[in-house]
Amino acid sequence: MKTGLILTVLLAGVSALGFSQTAFTVRNTATWIEAVNGIRNGGNDQEYKITVTGTVSVPASAESTFGTVTGVTINMEGSGTISLSNNGNLLSIGAGQTIIAKDLTLKGRDNNNRAVVFIQDQCIFRMEGKASVTGNKTRGEGGGVYINGGTFIMQDNASVSGNSSEDGGGIFINSGTFTMRGGTVSDNIAGWGGGVLINNGTFTMQGGSVSSNTAAANADNGGGGGVYVGKNTFIMEGGTISGNIASSRYGGGVYISSEGTFTMQGSATVSGNKANGEGGGVFNGGTFTMKDKASVSGNTSNSAAGGVHTKKTFAMQDNASMSGNTGNWGGGVLVNSGTFAMQDSVSVSGNNAPFGGGGVYVHEGTFTLQGSASISGNTSYKGGGVYIGPKGIFTKTGGTISGDDTEQRLKNTAVSGKGFAVYEDKNKGWRNSGAGSTINPGSYGFWLNEEAVATGFPPEFIGVWSRYEFKNTLTFTSTTAKSSSRDVTWKFISSSGDTYTLEANTAAKTKLTLTIKYIDVRYSYLEISGDSGTGENNWNGEWYEGAERYK
Repeated sequence: MKTGLILTVLLAGVSALGFSQTAFTVRNTATWIEAVNGIRNGGNDQEYKITVTGTVSVPASAESTFGTVTGVTINMEGSGTISLSNNGNLLSIGAGQTIIAKDLTLKGRDNNNRAVVFIQDQCIFRMEGKASVTGNKTRGEGGGVYINGGTFIMQDNASVSGNSSEDGGGIFINSGTFTMRGGTVSDNIAGWGGGVLINNGTFTMQGGSVSSNTAAANADNGGGGGVYVGKNTFIMEGGTISGNIASSRYGGGVYISSEGTFTMQGSATVSGNKANGEGGGVFNGGTFTMKDKASVSGNTSNSAAGGVHTKKTFAMQDNASMSGNTGNWGGGVLVNSGTFAMQDSVSVSGNNAPFGGGGVYVHEGTFTLQGSASISGNTSYKGGGVYIGPKGIFTKTGGTISGDDTEQRLKNTAVSGKGFAVYEDKNKGWRNSGAGSTINPGSYGFWLNEEAVATGFPPEFIGVWSRYEFKNTLTFTSTTAKSSSRDVTWKFISSSGDTYTLEANTAAKTKLTLTIKYIDVRYSYLEISGDSGTGENNWNGEWYEGAERYK
């Protein structure tokens, strides 16, 4: 009896000494290596806990960090930081392994050649609490996390931020799945997919935000400031994509390639993004569906399509909305080719396009308006609601396009006076009054060509202009003109062809009548002639773009 009791105590002592240790405290490089080796040699189907305190510098993983053990769950937690001491992956997760990082900071390095975390096939990486992957700059793909067939889950206040790479600045999905339930992907930079790039896999966003990421210029231009969808699927069931930038060209918020599919639903939002080219909110080259109160709002483009630039298939359904976006052509939506359908109770409202199509611009392809959809409160020079280009097709079986005959907040505005509701470029037809659900756009009488009353200058005029050998400049806004030589602002009153009547903001309200032509040759310029106004510094002549160009 005594011998058996002694043996039991000895075995317990052996276990306590760490021969089957499952909990580790990491304070320095040596204790990290001890924890890694302990798990590598601990056998399959075990659960481990690693607690990290302080800042610990660790070597990169040349292979799976925790070896070939399978069926293991490794809980890594604590308020500390693990940082790389040399190039490579900080964590490389092998098949059959689950790693849960809670509150920890996983930090990469400058001039690295791999992602901070590499997720192999048939494994799981989950970030919880305030866990973060940050500070990695790599010449390869996936600055923060690279998914190669496994599963990545982010929740709570976890973050992937401050990383950069050639493609997928924050996260690169080569294959496998990424599920975002909360947290942020922010301040990452890449040529394509500043925040997240889906090469061939699935990204499901249920909450959290993808924000303030940048798709920077590279040899292929670059695009998808927030998310790039290559092959397969991006499903956005909630959360926000906001404040991202495509600094080179396409898709400030989201870029969808020809083989990609993007579905927005569940009150998901794409807002406040910017593209220096097409598609401030979304550039769609594949299949894009908005439904279930999804919204694209407050995005901007320096070129075409403030909200969505679509080239293939785009549908708005079930209370989706497009509002407050700005682009030169197509404030809300630009249909470059393919099809765009507005169905059910969806709305395109409050968008702005200085040149054409405040709500929708149909360059080429088909736009279908049906159900109880509405287009209202948009502004442009021509086609406040809808602009249809020479190759565009407009099919209207329902819905309402507000004109200049409705209350102010719903009125679409055409600054030229042509097409408050709809402008059709092919036959130069327009409709100013509201286009209700009973009107067939292909029928006689739809294009009313009511008298056009312009409310401002053409967009080509807007800017600052100068002349040879003159010190003064001339500045046009959409409704005013002002020479730097006098403290007088002239307000647009009316126009007829190239003749413009202006009124001074003085007590006398002096009228000024000018002929102004926009000449678009090698150097664009304004040709002004007529009554230059008493006391004005002679406006007659050629005015070239730019305040300092010819001084």
